[in-house]
Amino acid sequence: MRTVHAQRQLLFLVVTLLVGGLILHLSESPAQAAKKFARKECVDCHGKFNDKYLSMKYIHTIVKEQKCEDCHLRHGIVPKLLLKKDGNQLCFDCHGRDKIGLDKPKVHTPLRQGKCTLCHNPHASTTPHLLKGDGPESCYVCHKKEDYEKGTIHGAITKKGCGSCHAAHSSTEDNLLRDKEPKICLGCHDSGAGSFKKAHGGYPVENKRCTICHNPHSSTGKKLLRSSAHNPVATGGCDGCHNPAGGPEPSG
Repeated sequence: MRTVHAQRQLLFLVVTLLVGGLILHLSESPAQAAKKFARKECVDCHGKFNDKYLSMKYIHTIVKEQKCEDCHLRHGIVPKLLLKKDGNQLCFDCHGRDKIGLDKPKVHTPLRQGKCTLCHNPHASTTPHLLKGDGPESCYVCHKKEDYEKGTIHGAITKKGCGSCHAAHSSTEDNLLRDKEPKICLGCHDSGAGSFKKAHGGYPVENKRCTICHNPHSSTGKKLLRSSAHNPVATGGCDGCHNPAGGPEPSG
């Protein structure tokens, strides 16, 4: 009899708890229920991310729209960066291959190797195009800065940056030049100007490759002359070897 009575008491207790829980659940307002199961956004936890990037001038569109999961997988309590795809494949989902220049024969090494983030910050930046550095500084991540800051620096670099002569992603020309040489040089240097003719002793150099004698970036010599420049060239004594500039075959 005692066993039966104990079983009845236990059953009564279980039923009471179930009914009480049901009543409590039904009495909960829809707003409370929604709040209880509300999905957290990434920025709710990543406060340092907000402080670092969302105050910057240039913010990646998907970051601004809080579409973190366009690139990242949700990772729960595991503190690990998980991208949906490797390398540049993730970037290509939004940035078409042809639009960024992968259809051209000469492709910038970082782009070809799948390293967009070597030059660009994927979240935000203080410089246009989400570049990690301002002007030439973004190029110096790979290219030795001292090679471009010798005594005499090409004005194109100091005034407009590397992009004035080179394409950032790809080109049809070697060294990612925006045009063939010497055409690209003559875009700034007027071969018909008196100063140009005087600097070259009156010789018709406008159809020659400028970089044979000049370093296009910087030089320890004047007028960007290469350190290996032939001495008569450096001293302006071209007529010591060549026919006079005004003759029928001045380069002979």
